[in-house]
Amino acid sequence: MNRMNIQQQRCTCHRCGEVFDAEVVINAPFALYISSLEAVTCPKCHAGHKEVGFGGERLGAPRLETPITARADWWWENGERGTSSETIFCGCAGRGLHRADYPYDPDDYRRCHRLLEIVPEWRGELARVTARWPWFKPFEDRWPEFERLWNEEVKTGKAPKLYEALQEARKEAEAIRTAERKDK
Repeated sequence: MNRMNIQQQRCTCHRCGEVFDAEVVINAPFALYISSLEAVTCPKCHAGHKEVGFGGERLGAPRLETPITARADWWWENGERGTSSETIFCGCAGRGLHRADYPYDPDDYRRCHRLLEIVPEWRGELARVTARWPWFKPFEDRWPEFERLWNEEVKTGKAPKLYEALQEARKEAEAIRTAERKDK
């Protein structure tokens, strides 16, 4: 098991509409993860976790206790999608995909990040993406670094460190893709 981490999770209160960030424990035993979700309350109206949903883009964001499949389906229907976020979705959900790819830049990463805000359990399941597309491995391995850089740089509106880290992973991924083509 990976080391437990505390992650900022974007939430929306269904009672008052407040969008806020809450800390939740990830990569933890399931009971601890659920306890951290149940501890989330709205800072404005103090609504409990049953009235708080993941995401901050729409008031229809799924609630914290909503099953993974329903949250994933909500993202597929309502979330901002790109090829790289769809790759993560299809890899983790076991669905088909016409074209798979990785995030090339911070904007691509942002769409992936939003998916993983709505379905945070998939942060620990990126190996499922790599199992389908082995060239994703450099991204799987560096995902915690990408998240750290995103959290550092997002408030500045620029993400040069994240961009550089994505480019390094891209070079590794392309080397794997090239080797796969030669093996065929």
